[in-house]
Amino acid sequence: MTGYSGKVRDATVDLKTGFTETLRRIKWFTPLMLTSYIGLAVGGAFNSLLMDEKISQLRTVINDGVENRYFYGILYGSIPVLIGAPARPLIGRLIDRGYAKEALITALISYLVLFTVLPFTPPVLFIILWLIPIYPLYDTSIYSIISWKTYRFEASASGFVASITSLAGISILILNMVLTIESIEVYMILVLSMFTLSIAHLLIKENHLDR
Repeated sequence: MTGYSGKVRDATVDLKTGFTETLRRIKWFTPLMLTSYIGLAVGGAFNSLLMDEKISQLRTVINDGVENRYFYGILYGSIPVLIGAPARPLIGRLIDRGYAKEALITALISYLVLFTVLPFTPPVLFIILWLIPIYPLYDTSIYSIISWKTYRFEASASGFVASITSLAGISILILNMVLTIESIEVYMILVLSMFTLSIAHLLIKENHLDR
């Protein structure tokens, strides 16, 4: 975050101003970003491992003799990116029309539902649900809201978001030291609590979302 602070349109603004002004404007948004990023990290990690198991089950049924990793790479990353790319301009246009809050709450609720049901779905349905492009809705709305709130300090705000994602990653490391995150019970508790907190915070602080 420090590296980005001060990099604003007005070159006379110093690093300290960029740092403090960013914190002042979007500190209310920090709890939502932190809890939702933790939820994403837990859900993504748990289900990315589960996908390998689901693909193995599917290969047992179709018996095609192709290695799991071939399908895993395509289904885990390649196809979701290809689906998400054309969705981004449409999502961007929607958010530009003033629907950032609606887009963000839709993404949070979608992730809450998705990560709750994914572990219990059969292989084909698991893969179909995994391919739904929710993340473009999530990150586009997050960055749009922050950009509106940090006019002239957008670069500092980008550093702020990067710092929050790093804190979320550190939180996962700490949680994994005291909890068994690969346990379905722990996974469910973390996913439900993190996204529920995110949604509750967004609803409580929705007045801050006005431009």
